[in-house]
Amino acid sequence: MDDRDFAERWGRERLRNRPVGPHWLSGRLRQEGIDPELIRGVVAGLYAEFDEVDLAFRALSRRHFDCMEEKGRQRANRFLRSRGFSMAAVIGAIRRTQSTSY
Repeated sequence: MDDRDFAERWGRERLRNRPVGPHWLSGRLRQEGIDPELIRGVVAGLYAEFDEVDLAFRALSRRHFDCMEEKGRQRANRFLRSRGFSMAAVIGAIRRTQSTSY
């Protein structure tokens, strides 16, 4: 298996089972010794396949943050940002959580 196959398989498996953002995934692949140029292509391809807001929502739904309250939104924001999600995905996931809480 070459580096591209490894990165794609590992990344896809990670996104299916324990969603993370592109920043986290890129960093983890760098730790595995994958070439940065290859990482950019693989991560771009994976996030074309997986919706980042949906991944962030899935990651958030496994936790119990009260996103109707400011403190809960702040905790959810820190949690998702620490998992490498973009701010746009964080906002989208929190909004989706709020709309499903009613």
